[in-house]
Amino acid sequence: MQTLLNGCSVEPFSSYLKSLAILRLVGEQKDPDIKGVWVGGKLEIQSVLNREEIINFFMEEYSPTPIVSPWTGGSGFYQGDNMIGIDAIIKDNSARFQLYRETIKKVQGFSELSDPAISIGNLLGILNKEAENKRGNQKDKLSKLISDTEKSLSTMNNFFINIDLHNDAIIRAKEQITDLNKSDQTPELKNARKEFFKQLKLANTEYNKLNRTNGKTAIIRACRNRLDQAVVEWIDAAVLIDAKGEQKFRQYSEVVG
Repeated sequence: MQTLLNGCSVEPFSSYLKSLAILRLVGEQKDPDIKGVWVGGKLEIQSVLNREEIINFFMEEYSPTPIVSPWTGGSGFYQGDNMIGIDAIIKDNSARFQLYRETIKKVQGFSELSDPAISIGNLLGILNKEAENKRGNQKDKLSKLISDTEKSLSTMNNFFINIDLHNDAIIRAKEQITDLNKSDQTPELKNARKEFFKQLKLANTEYNKLNRTNGKTAIIRACRNRLDQAVVEWIDAAVLIDAKGEQKFRQYSEVVG
């Protein structure tokens, strides 16, 4: 039967992509023989599903493509990333999100990603080694970041002689300091804590950036080797590994995310 989808038009481009997505998803998950044609700039589909069945499919049955990109910043797999979306998927218990949940959990276990439990001392050690290999302004900028973070760490250690912040993971260190009774905090401590948190964030961002830059190809390979074929198909549409073993992002990768 034929169904005209008035909400799926040739323009704007986002609507055009939505139309293609409907054809792909229904074709993959419900009706492999679905066809589509443009009628007056609107998408008309020919399918065994009627309008109500198509709506019900997307509302009740459709399983989202498990798109992940752990080789990029802000992907939800690094400290400091916005985790709202990933957390919502993990907490969802429906069968529709099963593959997405499994995909996220697998990626979170990749050894190729930044170590979320790395200690502050080890993190600074890695940044120090990186600074030794840099030159000019880049070296000066990274060295200053390390120096400022070490200074802030030393100041905090003077306030908390019973807490080994140097060997604490960033998350653990922040938790211990945040959990202090606010009534016991002097203005000096509050200012020191604010500066410490700021420097930790900057240092951690640099660490994650370094890890992504140096390990981007390894992360992409890990995704292709260990994740479900549905994930690999999207990855192959967005990025490839060339003959030299380097990642190359396709010119139209913005279209696929």
